Amino acid sequence: MYEMIPYIAGIVLILLGAFMAVMPQKSVKKELQDSEEQIKKTRRNGIIVAILGIVLVVIGFMQPK
Repeated sequence: MYEMIPYIAGIVLILLGAFMAVMPQKSVKKELQDSEEQIKKTRRNGIIVAILGIVLVVIGFMQPK
């Protein structure tokens, strides 16, 4: 069961990052939804989180069993 943790965490990070990248206005605080700078920052951070999720899943596959 413990060997599934990297896969589950990676999938959660990929989904969270995709949500942040695709819909950044819903991902920021309500009072910052009109700030174009904050929306760009959130989109960039979402892409980074998704990439890190992919890296985590790949590392999980590369671990010896």
